[in-house]
Amino acid sequence: MKHIIIEGCDGAGKTTLITHLMEYLPLVQHARASDSKTGPVPNLSDWIQIDLMQLEERPSDLDPYIYDRHPLISELLYGPIRWHNRTGPLGSFRSREWIVKQQRRMANLSTLVICSPPYEEVERVMQAQGREAHMPGVFENRFTLWTGYNNFTWPGTVIRYDRTRDTAKDLAQTLEKMN
Repeated sequence: MKHIIIEGCDGAGKTTLITHLMEYLPLVQHARASDSKTGPVPNLSDWIQIDLMQLEERPSDLDPYIYDRHPLISELLYGPIRWHNRTGPLGSFRSREWIVKQQRRMANLSTLVICSPPYEEVERVMQAQGREAHMPGVFENRFTLWTGYNNFTWPGTVIRYDRTRDTAKDLAQTLEKMN
């Protein structure tokens, strides 16, 4: 089975989905490169390069990883919010060619699941969580982030998951069949 990347804007249900998928599939949760409050690790480009190298060398008989976001996706959507009043994109993220090359490498190794509930559901969850539960700029830009994920293109396999219509168990069965 390929590695699985779970993406989506804040309030889309990523954490709950990961918990359920780990109940149904033999997955190992991968360390995060970024969190919702403080943003990415230092040297994010290096983190990506090292991670890809390790994935490419990883024995295929080991259980696949499940990612709670991946910087080759989320950084493109969240980065501009963090970059507001800053000097611009971080490191290699200034190079479109570098991003595309790394995305292709990751796409060969993974399946991307984008959590895409209706915006009203995201709005309800984020209002309940409050502004302080998110990195500065996220609460104010929630519709832009939701739209960005709904328009996001990826060079590999993408599944759009709506928790208001689909079950995690059904998604797990789909992922098993695909891989």
